[in-house]
Amino acid sequence: STNNSSDVRVDAAAIGLLVLSGIALALVTGGVAAVLHGWLADSTPSAGDALRASLRHAPSLIAAWILVHVFELAAALALLLPLVFVMPMFLVASPAIVFERLGPWAGIRRSWRLARTRYGAMLGAGLLIATVSIVLTLALSGLGLIFEFWSYGWVIDAVCRAASGLITLPFVGAATTLVYLDTRIRVEGLDLELDFAERFTHGS
Repeated sequence: STNNSSDVRVDAAAIGLLVLSGIALALVTGGVAAVLHGWLADSTPSAGDALRASLRHAPSLIAAWILVHVFELAAALALLLPLVFVMPMFLVASPAIVFERLGPWAGIRRSWRLARTRYGAMLGAGLLIATVSIVLTLALSGLGLIFEFWSYGWVIDAVCRAASGLITLPFVGAATTLVYLDTRIRVEGLDLELDFAERFTHGS
């Protein structure tokens, strides 16, 4: 029974860590989206601005993340579709929430509508982002294994694991936001809209 209880604690810790990393990714994506939104609006937001924007949208970003994973879990349990084919539909929910100031449910619906118009491209982008993220995580985390047999090897290992998160989270957030922008440009002519707004603003 001792082994069972320890296994339960390990499983709970792993699930908790997974949830926290997912929420952190949603918040980082929100911050990156805020920075790119500022650049497109011809301003230069600072890291503090991005952090404040992410925290401002945090309730919607976290709620959307929870809802998305409930949907994905339900689809997986119902064996309706392999999970990999469901995930692209929710890929750009976080950027949509920040760019368009949406609530969690509206952000999910917006992501669904955009992904439906370019599903193949969204699926390919999602798989590529996931692959690069996994490779980066394994490469950076694996550096700590080199020093595993040193007396302070665990410190180096912890630093490498932390560094992998600091690199992969912004990468995934930026890549996801660029997919969102690319989809809106191709489907809705966002670039023309922004160009018109810029010309109109400068003209006035």
